[in-house]
Amino acid sequence: MLKELIEILKKEIHSESILPLEEEFYSKIIQAIHKKLEESRKLRDISKLLVEKEITQIREVTLAIFLTRIQKIFNKVINSLVIEEEKLAEEERLFLKTIRSFVEQFKAKLYLSETSKSEIKRREREKYKLVVFCRKCPQFVDVNGICYGPFEKGDIALLPAENAIALIKRNICREL
Repeated sequence: MLKELIEILKKEIHSESILPLEEEFYSKIIQAIHKKLEESRKLRDISKLLVEKEITQIREVTLAIFLTRIQKIFNKVINSLVIEEEKLAEEERLFLKTIRSFVEQFKAKLYLSETSKSEIKRREREKYKLVVFCRKCPQFVDVNGICYGPFEKGDIALLPAENAIALIKRNICREL
């Protein structure tokens, strides 16, 4: 595993573009580390030390891969370049989403004099929808990890637009 990670790191460092990784790339590494930790608990002396050293090296190389790729993603975002999201691992997609949002918010504040306050408020309102529930709805977690519900028929709620639209399409609620 370590040799393969080192090769990935070398290729990533020498490439200007972001190379493709499978979505569960880091998750699989974390699972492998946990497996090796379990194995090391059964070992003694030099064997245990060798496995622990390998785990340390795997962690360091994985972190180097992650930081190299994050730096590329960040540079593309600040330069408004296209990022092929299908090449990113799950954790990198989360970083991309977060940094894009932060950059957009900062730009909005920076150019506030050029953008009217009413336009900013309109954009914020578009992020949420006021809905009334047509039937019971169990508790759910929204796209930002926030729990909503449970809801009864007739309940009114302000929900993230993405969630509200999905519920409206399923005739669970309607927009007010």
